[in-house]
Amino acid sequence: MKKAQMLQFLFYTILALVIFIPTASWASQFFKLSDKSIRSYSELVNIVNTIRDGEINSMALSISKETLIFGISKNSDRAESFTSSPERIIREGEKIIRIIFNLGNAPPNGYIQRPLQCAKGESCLCICAKGLSLENDEIKCNNQPVCSSFKNTDFFEERPVADITKLDESITFNGLWKNGIFILNTDNKDMIFKVYSIPQTANFAFYNPTTAYVQRHKGFVNICFQRDCITEGMIDNINMEDAIKEFNRLKETYFQCRLAQDGNCGAFSVNMPGRYYIYYSRLAKDINFPSGLPGKLYLVNTENNDPSYIREKLSDITVHAADGKSEIFEATFEGFDGFKSIQGQGFALGDYEDGLLPNYFSLAKAGDNIVIDKT
Repeated sequence: MKKAQMLQFLFYTILALVIFIPTASWASQFFKLSDKSIRSYSELVNIVNTIRDGEINSMALSISKETLIFGISKNSDRAESFTSSPERIIREGEKIIRIIFNLGNAPPNGYIQRPLQCAKGESCLCICAKGLSLENDEIKCNNQPVCSSFKNTDFFEERPVADITKLDESITFNGLWKNGIFILNTDNKDMIFKVYSIPQTANFAFYNPTTAYVQRHKGFVNICFQRDCITEGMIDNINMEDAIKEFNRLKETYFQCRLAQDGNCGAFSVNMPGRYYIYYSRLAKDINFPSGLPGKLYLVNTENNDPSYIREKLSDITVHAADGKSEIFEATFEGFDGFKSIQGQGFALGDYEDGLLPNYFSLAKAGDNIVIDKT
C-alpha cells in the first residue's frame, strides 16, 4: 500500500514539474521585461482605454531590445508598413489641405498578423516579449504576444510615419502605416525597414522612442513620438468618410424621389463636417454642358465657401474617394430662390446656375422635374 502511494506521489510530482517548468520558463522571460517593457505597455493600454476625444496624453516609454508593441485596427487582419509617394497634394494658397498617397499594387515592406488574442471586431494593442523574427515580409513574435482589446477605440486606416527621430536629419523617407501602429526597439536594420519603411540603403541610425503621445479624435487614436500627432490630414480623412456617406445618402434620396410618383418626397437635412459642402452647377468652368442637359452635384472640400471661388477651383477641391473617383452625380433641380435663376441663357426660368445646397430642404416630384425648396 505504501509503495502504491509512493508511486502515485511520484507520478503527480513529475506531472507537476512537466507543467510548471515550461510555464515558469515563459513567465521568467516575460517578467524580465516587467521593469521596462510590460510597465510601459500597461500604461499605454490604460491611456488608450481612458483617453477622451480632443485629449492628448504623454508618457515615458521604455522597452527592451528586440521588443515590439503594435496596434491593429478593428476590421483588419494585419497592420502593414509601406513606402508611399504622394499622388496628389491638395492646397489652398500655401496651405496643404490633404495629401493623397499612391501605394499602387506594391506589397507592404512588412506586416504583422492579427493575433488570436485580439477580440473579434475590436481594435487591439499587443506586445511581443523579447524575441522577434522575420519570415519574408512577415514580422513574427517568438513568444505568444500579450494583447488588450478596445470596443470603442480604433486606429487610423492610414498613418504617415514621419515622427521617428533620426540621428541623421538629412535622411528622408515616406513611410506609411495602414490599419495599425508599431513601436520597436532593435538594432536589426532589416527589422527597422520592415516596421518603419526607412530605406535599407541609408547609412544611419535612429533613436528608439523614449516618449509616447496618445491623441484621440472621433473615436480614433494615434500613438506617436511627437506632440499633436493627429495631423489635419488624418482628421480630414475621417471627415471625408463622413462627408461621402452624407453625400451618398443625398444621392440615394434624389434618385428615389425621381422614381417616385408625383408628390412630396420629404425633408432632407445635410449634416456635413467642417470644410465640406455640396455644390450644384450647370455652368461649371470645367464642364461644357449644352443647354438643357442636367447639372451636377459635387462634394467639395474647401475653407472658402463662396460659390464663385468654388466654381473657379472646382477641379482642385472636388473630393476623390479611395478608389480615385470624383464624388459627383448628375441632378437637375427647379424651385426655390437659393440659387441664382438664369434668364436668357438657354435654360428655363427657375433652373439654377450654381450654388451650395442649404442644410435643410425638401424634395418633391413634379412630372419629370425634381423641385427643391427650403424648409
